[in-house]
Amino acid sequence: MDKNRKSSLTRVKSPAGRKPGTGKSPGRSRSKSGGQPAKKGQKGRPRSKSRTKKEPRSRSRVRAKSKSPAPRTRSRSRRSSSRTRASSRGRKTEYSPMITTANSVTRAAGDMDPPLQKKMNLVLKDVYHDDYIKDSFYKDMIRRSMSRDISQEKNSLTRRYSSLMREASAEKEPDGLRKDVGTSMAAIKMPKLAEPKREFKIGIPNWIKALVGVLCVPPFVLLLHLACTKEQCTLSKFHIHRNINLYFNTQSAIILAGFILVQTILSLLSIGRRVGGPPGINGTLMYRCNGLLSTFISAGIVAGLWYYNFPVTIVYERMMSLMVASAIFGYILSVLLFIKGGRASVPSLNPESMGQNRLYQFFIGREINPLLFGKVNVKTLLLRISFNGLVILNGLLMLRAYSAKQEWNYTLGTCVVLMTLLVMDFFWFEDSFPSTFEAMYEGTGCYLCLSYMLFPFLPALITKYIIQQRVQVPVYGLAAVLTFFCIGFFIYRASNLQKAAFRRNPLNPALAHLETISTSRGKKLLVTGWWGFVRHPNYLGSIILYWAWASTAGYAHAIPYLIPLLMTLILLNRARRVDAYCRDRYQGAWDEYCSRVPHRIIPRVF
Repeated sequence: MDKNRKSSLTRVKSPAGRKPGTGKSPGRSRSKSGGQPAKKGQKGRPRSKSRTKKEPRSRSRVRAKSKSPAPRTRSRSRRSSSRTRASSRGRKTEYSPMITTANSVTRAAGDMDPPLQKKMNLVLKDVYHDDYIKDSFYKDMIRRSMSRDISQEKNSLTRRYSSLMREASAEKEPDGLRKDVGTSMAAIKMPKLAEPKREFKIGIPNWIKALVGVLCVPPFVLLLHLACTKEQCTLSKFHIHRNINLYFNTQSAIILAGFILVQTILSLLSIGRRVGGPPGINGTLMYRCNGLLSTFISAGIVAGLWYYNFPVTIVYERMMSLMVASAIFGYILSVLLFIKGGRASVPSLNPESMGQNRLYQFFIGREINPLLFGKVNVKTLLLRISFNGLVILNGLLMLRAYSAKQEWNYTLGTCVVLMTLLVMDFFWFEDSFPSTFEAMYEGTGCYLCLSYMLFPFLPALITKYIIQQRVQVPVYGLAAVLTFFCIGFFIYRASNLQKAAFRRNPLNPALAHLETISTSRGKKLLVTGWWGFVRHPNYLGSIILYWAWASTAGYAHAIPYLIPLLMTLILLNRARRVDAYCRDRYQGAWDEYCSRVPHRIIPRVF
């Protein structure tokens, strides 16, 4: 037994053609000195330092040799056997990805300062010996690898399916082809599916876009109100006031702060149905659908203040200072969200802001749905402030006009009622908001904060213009406006209801007549109905609504129509972004959908 053990410890794997035990190879000579190389002019190899079987060795020396570290020249079989013996003694095996990551971080830490390198080594030591972190790292690596392989397999199947569909459509026999004529189908040029058109894009750096958006949005809204006054309404002259109190007023700041506080409290009320948004890694974000209740409560509070003779109509004179205060609040909130986003978890971050410069991250937002104090959904709060502020502001402007003249203006009433109906419709179907592109993928940054905070003042410009210019649209003109508005509202609401019903139950018998395209993600795309007419019929309905309500201002000046023009440009840009996102998400299925529905919003135009 000792002899076998001795031989296993001293045996070295010999190369091909060498006799085991002697180390000799054919055609080569060796020097007489055992461990020395051959002299110059003599062929041979140095003798191996391992002992032969003939050399005696005591049992104590064998045991000492077994305890010493293994030589570097040991074979692969001996390495595996030593690892097996180590694992049998109770040693834990290490995960190779964890070791690779730790080694790469250790090499990166070698270039740091000594104090920082010392801290990094301590952290790596704790991580390296933490079994829970190792297991989590290994499971996450397996999950990512499997999801990547499955996604690639689905994408390849989708592309194969699309190519087969194109081949099948190309093999269809054209109309009017006679059966008795032996015409080769290969010789006939069949119409191919329309491929997506290449768009002309201007490569503007992101930091320029962010700088323009951060600095130009509030002045643009303010200049529109300065250009349209009681004396004139033109872009050639701006009636700029030199009184600083007209722009910065403490009373306006208090009014805005009180309104924001009321909307925050109303958003936290445990009244209304809870709707879950899209599932994420951290769970499902729940939405409380009580926006319509908050609108009625806000209107009731303002009505009560007016009943007790509070000067609520002062907002007409404080319009400029309210705009400035809203912009300042938007900037402050953007800074807080930017700081909070730097400490947020990875699943809650905005993918569009990753890897970008800090200015662009500040503009577009680091997070998608940030929460303040763990309860207040910032995006939902901004939405309530914007829409409820629009209703309250328009109502107070109409109350101010009626109190001054004691007469009813049907044009003004039509404008205010149409705007209020849009807000009521949104809050009535508020449960569909969590599944929209804005709720799921739009980052909450400076752009969104300024847009929501300043949005009430854009439609209010049309209301103020009707009051100041004393616009009176004839009855037949108002009838045409209402007809135009009803058409847009029908397209907007019907398309959204069809999409919501299909998302809830794709197997709904009422939707069985609609054609669909299957995607690699297990979802389906509607290619008939409203979503086969254009790709974004809800945007088309919204554009018609904006232009219809702006038509109540008459046709004497062009400034009121800048509002629907701006909203149209925003929706066109959003449609382009949604298409780009869907192309990356659905790939071949989206290309097939675009070939069947070539226009985005306006049929045969865009």
